[in-house]
Amino acid sequence: MALGIFRNFFDNSIETSIEGYYKKMYNIIDFKDHAQLVPNAQLEGELRIGDANAWGLEFFVKTKYR
Repeated sequence: MALGIFRNFFDNSIETSIEGYYKKMYNIIDFKDHAQLVPNAQLEGELRIGDANAWGLEFFVKTKYR
């Protein structure tokens, strides 16, 4: 999910936007910290499986030179 706003200033010479986002993720697979990958016959023991959230805020400013 994302929500944002966009606005121009000074006769469209400056463009700005701000956007917030959020994402819920399921069944994420990742390696454990300092996993021993090679040589390892049982690589499944080096994995982590779980859920995750990601969120943030993005800012954007663009100027046009005449």
